[in-house]
Amino acid sequence: MIPGFLEDTLENREMEGFIEHVQACEDCYEELEIMFMLSIGLQELNEDRNISYNFSQLLENKIVEAEIRFERIRRIRSLNRLVILILHLLVMLGVALQIVRWI
Repeated sequence: MIPGFLEDTLENREMEGFIEHVQACEDCYEELEIMFMLSIGLQELNEDRNISYNFSQLLENKIVEAEIRFERIRRIRSLNRLVILILHLLVMLGVALQIVRWI
């Protein structure tokens, strides 16, 4: 899943699971760091630039950005569930009021 993470092609749930795993597994995080450095290095060669980077910080920033995105998605999902719950309650209230009218 590392190439998918680096290319931002993983689905949100895949990305979230990947990040959780990589943060808990030293071996996978080390492999991610190596692949990340190679990816950035190849980009620099293709763009014919020679710039020094703090690869560890760049990778950490990428992970933090993904976590922020996941938190936003979680909040939106929670808000959607709340809105749906309120709508269901309103429909049930409307049905109950209609039944009371008929009686």
